[in-house]
Amino acid sequence: MSRMQVDPWRLVGMLGDWSSGDGPLYRQLADAIARCIDHGDLRPGSRLPAERTMASLLTVSRTTLVAALDLLKARGYLDSSPGSGTWVRAVRGFNPAGGIVTPSDTVGRNPLFARLGADDSTIDFTASVLSPSPLVLDAMRSARREMDEVLQGSGFHPAGLPALRERVARWFTSRGVPTTIDEVLITSGGQQAIMLIAAAYVQPGDPVVVESPTYPGALDAFRLVGAAIRTVPVAPGGALAQDVIQAVEARQPILTYLIPTFHNPTGTVMDPFERRRLARRLGYHSTLLIEDESLVELPLAGTEVPRPLASHLEGVLSVGSASKPYWGGLRVGWIRGPADVIRRLTHYKTVFDL
Repeated sequence: MSRMQVDPWRLVGMLGDWSSGDGPLYRQLADAIARCIDHGDLRPGSRLPAERTMASLLTVSRTTLVAALDLLKARGYLDSSPGSGTWVRAVRGFNPAGGIVTPSDTVGRNPLFARLGADDSTIDFTASVLSPSPLVLDAMRSARREMDEVLQGSGFHPAGLPALRERVARWFTSRGVPTTIDEVLITSGGQQAIMLIAAAYVQPGDPVVVESPTYPGALDAFRLVGAAIRTVPVAPGGALAQDVIQAVEARQPILTYLIPTFHNPTGTVMDPFERRRLARRLGYHSTLLIEDESLVELPLAGTEVPRPLASHLEGVLSVGSASKPYWGGLRVGWIRGPADVIRRLTHYKTVFDL
């Protein structure tokens, strides 16, 4: 298979001032190349320049360069073979009709999952997880008293327990987003919610716009379906409407994924004016907006939570989760959106769950 050769000077320009951070040079270089791949600047199949050429232009030893490339291979970003050089690994897309799912191609790149299953004796700062809130214990005791009612019938509710969907619908309605039970799908956490949307709408090569930085799990979901990820920067007050619109107009993405309230990982909150401006402008474009509200129930003292983007724009898919604000063991998430979209996503969820 022929591979597109990356121009050495173009690669230097992509990497920018990559060596000004902390840590070993080889790791800084590996992280910089990984960012270029994540942002779509280095496409799958692109062949990197020869090692000696790269080392010379980047003014590092060949030992440093090889260590960086080996780290990227271990993370799943690169492949190589004798005589053929080194190239960006092609992540195989997911085809819901029968494609091959290869989570190791994507999750292996994400340091967030490196310690999954590790013992609890070490304090782990790679994931934002909490001990259970007292509310969780009270809810579990209450749930035990209501089990007789829940256990009646088949127990199979593809869209989620009707009572829970009703509660989520009422919560959205109380926040200025009128919602009915038919507009809510319960998922196994927020990650499954994002994965369902990606699987339902994205084909390999389709552009998806995200913030940079953003939630690593969302990047994994989009990579898994073969999306071409494009990014917009996160300003001190959250992503700017103008930046998002410029990316949408330039890339025509099938999906636009934003975390406007308590952004992960920066914690920023998009200004209410920017929300209205963004909603007004996005109304002229066909991109499907995903508003991730997984952290919306974790406000800092004195922080006013603005109305969600879904209150300003129809057709938004709002993703939420009980795991972040209450307890990581609560694998309960949801998607709020138009009833016809929820029906479509319910079909996908049924396939995922069976």
